[in-house]
This record gives sequence, structure tokens and C-alpha cells, in this order.
Amino acid sequence: MEYALDFNIRHQYRTTDIGITIPARVAAGARIVEIDSKFDPGAEYCLFQREIGERLDLNIESGFPLRLSSLGWSFDTFGHTVILQFLGIKIESMVFFAALPGLQRNLLGRTGCMDRLLVGLDVYEETLYLATKT
Repeated sequence: MEYALDFNIRHQYRTTDIGITIPARVAAGARIVEIDSKFDPGAEYCLFQREIGERLDLNIESGFPLRLSSLGWSFDTFGHTVILQFLGIKIESMVFFAALPGLQRNLLGRTGCMDRLLVGLDVYEETLYLATKT
């Protein structure tokens, strides 16, 4: 049985990078920060470095608290509603900022990002396909 899916965004990525790197913008109020993010289907939430939230002038600890864990360690985060922009897509979403500085990656995860998109991944061709849900 065959299935037809319609995508309107095609993004070539390089496997020489660690993960699927996507340039993105995170906005809160009038402030916008441009970042490199990782499109990560294994990440439950969108997670960003504390420093990004500070550059957006957010009071990090005033956000929704959530303890996350990964690969045997856990850490505190705080959720804030922001605007995510990447590859021509614009999403308002609650994302989480690490409580402590120094997080190594910014992640676009399933909740708050991928749950609003149709996602196709061709690892062999190093291509990510996206479409917004209607």
C-alpha cells in the first residue's frame, strides 16, 4: 500500500554536522535572537540555552518549571511562550530554557514544534521535508 504526503519545504542538511542543524529565530516581545538549532525527533520538548532566554530579556525562573532528564542526568528548565521561526515556518510555542548556563545544543523537539508539522526525513539523501498542518 502506498501513501501520498505533500510537503512544501525541503531542507538539505549535512551528516558531517552533529544532528540536523537548522538556522532559527527565537522571538519574545520585540527581541529576536538568531541561533543554530537541532531538529531532534528524539527530544520531547523544545529546549534552549539559558543564554538565549537572557538575550530575549526573559526572567528565566518566572517560567513554567519542568525537570528534564536525558542519558542518565537530569536538569531544571523553565517554559516561556515565544515565537519560533525556521525554514519559512512561524510557530508560537512554549519552549524551555535551561536553568543553568552552558547547555551545548538548542533543540527543536516534538512538543511545541514537530507536533504542529508534517515531518518527513530521508536520511539517505540528507533531506528534511516539512509542511504545516492545516
